[in-house]
Amino acid sequence: METNEEWYELLQPAILIRVEDFHLLGYREIKPEHIWSFLTEKKWVEKPSPNLHERANDIMQMNIGQLMEFITQESKRPEENTHTLDQVLVEEVLHSTSEETPPDEQEYESDSSSFSDETAQSEEPLAEANGELDSTEEK
Repeated sequence: METNEEWYELLQPAILIRVEDFHLLGYREIKPEHIWSFLTEKKWVEKPSPNLHERANDIMQMNIGQLMEFITQESKRPEENTHTLDQVLVEEVLHSTSEETPPDEQEYESDSSSFSDETAQSEEPLAEANGELDSTEEK
């Protein structure tokens, strides 16, 4: 039977892909160790020796909600917990994701402000042509 270290070496490419997926979603503090801890301490506890394809599937099917729930629960354990996850990491992850504006929204906000400036500038000549800007000049 293979040890946890041997399993980790076999599954490391899949774990690294999942870490990169989470980074692309904005969870940049997630590390391979977090995923491995989740899998070994939560997912595979009841079935400690799944096959390689089952383990790889578990990694690829894991979602960020499951992982964040695990990290949060682990951070609430008493101080004598020897787990590698700590409260600082949880706070960093939660803090960074709650403050970040998704890139699409940032782009939209900057586009909308330039659009409203352009609209205001383009409406001035129309108003002048219709005589709406300076009604005092007609008197």
